[in-house]
Parts: sequence; structure tokens; C-alpha cells
Amino acid sequence: MEVPSLGKHRYFCTLVDDKTGFLWYHPCLVKLDFTPWFIKMDYLFLNHYQSHVKILGSDHSGEYVNTALEEYCTRNGIAMELTVPHTPEQNGVAERANRKILDKGCTIMKDANAPDFLWADAFAMVIYAINRTAGGCSSSMTPFEAFFGEKPDISHMWVWYSDVFIHQPKSLGAGKLGEWGHQVKFLGYPDNSAGYRTYDPL
Repeated sequence: MEVPSLGKHRYFCTLVDDKTGFLWYHPCLVKLDFTPWFIKMDYLFLNHYQSHVKILGSDHSGEYVNTALEEYCTRNGIAMELTVPHTPEQNGVAERANRKILDKGCTIMKDANAPDFLWADAFAMVIYAINRTAGGCSSSMTPFEAFFGEKPDISHMWVWYSDVFIHQPKSLGAGKLGEWGHQVKFLGYPDNSAGYRTYDPL
């Protein structure tokens, strides 16, 4: 990306489950960040679903063709399927997913008049919504339901970059007559918390 994200990332990578269309997303400081992230995700799949990734399909980009990744896949029986150079149509599922993320992410950023450096958060929000919206691999089922076997709860979803208020407890100096809330912008949902991601433009 031309503009680094709020976390100084310049790239992003995705994993797409061919069967359900469920997407995973990771912003990267450098392209080779894909390898440790993929290994982390594969361990997660092994722990929760008792199975390694079966096939890793990708193009010939450097983040996918490196000794560390090849050795890990070989050691764990993961087949690597590489497309012919300069033929993105052979990796159509991933290419379409990345195009959808870019198009929808740029759209919500322009609609919200958000700064460009929030692209990583916008893309994460788009993927969160895609995984909970029917019309991917199944027209009658969301990727979330196809992957996890239950309907997603969307009652908590907010419009991206809308105005929200975060609670400011009295212990932080709000006082009985002070402001107990602070207005910020809503950015999305963290992976490891039940809270929300927000941004204070001030």
C-alpha cells in the first residue's frame, strides 16, 4: 500500500477456505510476515479442528515461495500448489477475495471520509462483514455459518467510522460532574477481546 497503516503496515495477506469461503486477514510490515502468520494459523487449526491445512494454493510471490514456508509445509504434509507466473486466473478464489476487500474497503473509507492510514482497519471490517454475509460459496448461508456450523450474531455490528462514545470511569478523573464519555470513531472488532477498536481523531 502507498500509505502505511496506523500500525505501520504496508501489506496485507489473506487465507480463504475453498469449501466455505471464510476469510482470515493479517496486515504485514513486510511480505515475509506471511510465513509466521500462516504457521500460527495452522497451529490454531490443528488445536481446534485436529487437522493441518491440507493444501496451500498461492502464486509465485516471495512471501509464498521461501525456504521456511516450504520446510514447514513439507514437514507437516501440507501440499503447496503454485500458479503459473502471471496467470492470476489460476488463483481465482484468492484474487477475487482480495479485489473484493480492496473495492469495499476503499468504498467505506471514501464514504466515511476517513484518512488513508486507516486502510488496515477498514479492510478488517470488510472481511468481518463478508464472513457474516450470504452470497459467497453458498447463496443461502454465510461463510461464518458454513465454517462454524451456527448462524452469526450481528446485533453488535456498527457502521464503520461512525461516532461512538467510550466510557471514561471516575477513577481516571472524570469526577461526579465531569464527562463520563469521550467521543471517538468506531474502527471494528479486535481478535482477542470482547471490546471494540476505536480511533480518536484529536
